[in-house]
Amino acid sequence: MGAHGSDLGSLKVCEPLSHFGYFSCTQSPPAKTCSCRYHEAKSVLLQGVYSGGAYMEGAGVVVHSGVGDLAFGVQGPQPDDLSAGLLKEFSGYLESGGLPNHIQENVPLLAWEKLCTNAAINAVTAVLRVKNGALLDSTAAMDLMKSVSMEAHQVGIEVLRPTSGENDSSWTSFKNNGWEACYKRAMTVAERTSGNTSSMLADVLNKKKTEIEYINGTIVREGLKHGISTPANQVLLSLVRASYDLANIRMQHIQDQS
Repeated sequence: MGAHGSDLGSLKVCEPLSHFGYFSCTQSPPAKTCSCRYHEAKSVLLQGVYSGGAYMEGAGVVVHSGVGDLAFGVQGPQPDDLSAGLLKEFSGYLESGGLPNHIQENVPLLAWEKLCTNAAINAVTAVLRVKNGALLDSTAAMDLMKSVSMEAHQVGIEVLRPTSGENDSSWTSFKNNGWEACYKRAMTVAERTSGNTSSMLADVLNKKKTEIEYINGTIVREGLKHGISTPANQVLLSLVRASYDLANIRMQHIQDQS
């Protein structure tokens, strides 16, 4: 029986053999043999949020601008006991490979909180063309970050709202903490990464397509879906889109003239 996989140090995780299980094999060099186990488990979809930073400096060059922690967990219903055990085992493999991580119960909430932070920092730095820390030197920039945070929090309440009959304490905390918590988090990150060039600014400077559609664009689209106005995020979305369009028009004009 053949299967292929990707090496993670001494670990090889094979392609799933069915929707309900997989083989994991561990090998301790310089041994010539490995021990394999077949895991029968329910299919689960993992979602993760990494708190570190990285951006494209140029073609084929990625700058790791900050070491962070990976929080991951199951998207949807919580896993059965066997799957939960495998998650812990996988977390251990990542840790031994040098990637700090922890298992998170409510990853969608954590992902939205990071989206709020990125919306308030990345898009604003991309439009103003400044590094993260420069935002803290301008009252107008901080006011814009506040507006983005207010809208992101209001939309997030509806996006993350538990379905009927559920009692989600993390959602309640997110709602009760208010937009101020989102804004404070963005300010803290901007200060901690003051010398960093945001990934979106790097893309703008390199005339590359940005992730604006997946950050501020998500807030705008979800706002429309839930009947919530998001003017600050809409303006940032339009400005970054326009910057990309105009850069490509100029590039095309230069190519036509050469």
